Parts: sequence; C-alpha cells; structure tokens
Amino acid sequence: MNSFLRAMVYGLAALCVVMLVAGITAVTMLKKNGVVTPEKIRDVLLSPEERSYISQMKARDMLLSSEDKTLLQQMHARPPEAPTVRETPGIDQEKLLADLAEIAGARHANALVEELRRRKDSLDERERWIEAREAEIRAARTDLARIARQLDAKREEMADERRQAEADRASFAQLQADEHARAEAATEAENARYAELAKLYELQKNDAWQTLRKLEPREVARILNAMDPKKAANLLKLAQQDAEYPMAVALHRELMQLKPTEPTAAQIRRMAQLYRFMKPEQILPYIKASDPQQIADLLKAMAEVGAGDKDRAALLAAVSKDDEQRGRKVADLLQPTTAQP
Repeated sequence: MNSFLRAMVYGLAALCVVMLVAGITAVTMLKKNGVVTPEKIRDVLLSPEERSYISQMKARDMLLSSEDKTLLQQMHARPPEAPTVRETPGIDQEKLLADLAEIAGARHANALVEELRRRKDSLDERERWIEAREAEIRAARTDLARIARQLDAKREEMADERRQAEADRASFAQLQADEHARAEAATEAENARYAELAKLYELQKNDAWQTLRKLEPREVARILNAMDPKKAANLLKLAQQDAEYPMAVALHRELMQLKPTEPTAAQIRRMAQLYRFMKPEQILPYIKASDPQQIADLLKAMAEVGAGDKDRAALLAAVSKDDEQRGRKVADLLQPTTAQP
C-alpha cells in the first residue's frame, strides 16, 4: 500500500477515536451537571401521546391512597385464576345421531349427485363423439358410394371401349383376310392363265422359244415355272444358246424371285395373326379349300401368336362340322407324335 494512503487511514482512525472520547467526556460532564437526565432523554425519545399517558398515570398515583396502592400491588402479585367451566344441559344422543346421519346422508347424496352429474357429462361427451364419428362414417359411405358409381361407370366405359376395339380388330382382320383372299384368287387366276399358256408352248416344243425369246424375262420365267420340268429345261438350254437375245441369267434371277405356290411359314403366321381376332364362322370360308396339313399348321401358328385354346378348339369344331373327315385328319395332325419302339 502507498505510504500516503497508509498515513491518511491512520490519521482518520485517530481522529475518530478522539471524537468518540470527546463525545463520551461531554455526555459525562453534562450528566454530572444535571443538564442531561433520564427524564429529559425520555421526553426527547417519547411521542406526545406517550408523554401524556405517563403524566396521567403519575396523576393517578398522586390521587390514590396508600391502601389503594397496596391493594393494587396485591392484585398484581396474585396468581392467575383457573378458568370457570359452564355447565351445559344434557344432549339428546338420539337426536344427535339422527342429525349426524342426516348430515352424512346429505353428504353422501351430494356425492352421489355429483358423481351422477359427472357420469352424465361423460356420457353426453361420449354421445357427441359417437355422433361425430357416425357423421364421418356417413360421409365416408357417401364418398365410397360415389367412387363406386364412378368406378362402375369407368368400368362400363372401358368395357365398351374394349368391345369396340375387339370389333374394330375383328373388322380389320376380316378386311385383311378378304384382301388376302382376293389377292390369292387373282394370283390363282393368273397362274391358271400361265398354266394354259405353258401347255400351248409345251405342244410347240423347241419352236416355242422363237416366241418366248421376245418376251420379258419375268413373263418367260412364270411360263417356264408352270411347264413340265423337262420341257422347261430344254427351253433353258435354247436360251443359253441364243446369242441374239441373251436371257439365261435374267431368267435364273426371275425364277429365284417367284413366290412358291404353297404358303410359307411367314405367310401362315401372318394369317394366324389375322384369324386370332376373328370368329370361327368368319374364318371357315377362308380355309374351306385348304388341306388338313395347312389347317393344322394354321392352328399351331395361332397358338404361337397368342390365340386361346378355346378359340382354336372352336375353329377345329367348326372345321369338323363342315367336313368331319377333314376335321379328324386335322385333329390327328395336331396330336403330338410319339416315338415308335
């Protein structure tokens, strides 16, 4: 600590001690001289009401005699008296028990009433909750009924669209089949004409080449295709020897491009895809002239393209009804082959 502050603290402490000693000395001197007395100090400390009360008590002491003062002192010195007990009249126990029973019954009744009131409030609240749930259930049932109606309408609409699509597919398939039948008929008629021409050229033998050499290679190839193989081969030799009209290579190419008279697997599969959407009575006119092997191949192809067993069985039944012997042969061809022992 700084020496200045230490000196200041010590100086203030000494000053306080001096002032305290001076104060005590002054009070002692004033008390000896009669300037400060307990009465004066009391008058300074007490309020006016307290000083008035003390004055009255002093005046009473001045008025009382010595006997009165002695009596008062004796009364103050006397021990406290025991409390007096009042005697109460007898109590009717039966009435008291009745009153107590009545009070207990009233309390029990009040408790029961309060319990019933609470139960009633709980039941009312439960009833309101049940009514709310019933309202929600009714609303849910209404929504479900509306959704069910919408689903039924949508289902009917989809069924109508499905039936219309099936009818359109069947109509398209029938149109395609009709077109194929017309093309086949035209091809057969054309092949028949070429077959007749082939017979005429067969009668002309080698002289026929003088006419054929002036035709287009495609027409010559179709005529040769309808001729007897040996006679057609003889005409091909003449074509190789003809230097004026070299046609041998062109004839070979045209013969390679000619469609076979028998239907190929691709053609059978194409017809099976069309017949898959048609009814048996609609298919029957198109396969009336087909042999049993072609019908069996057609039924197998229909199974490959997704036709149902019921539709194929109905078509086989229609074939059997039209021609029982041909239907039996088709059924035999459809049976799986078993190895011979």
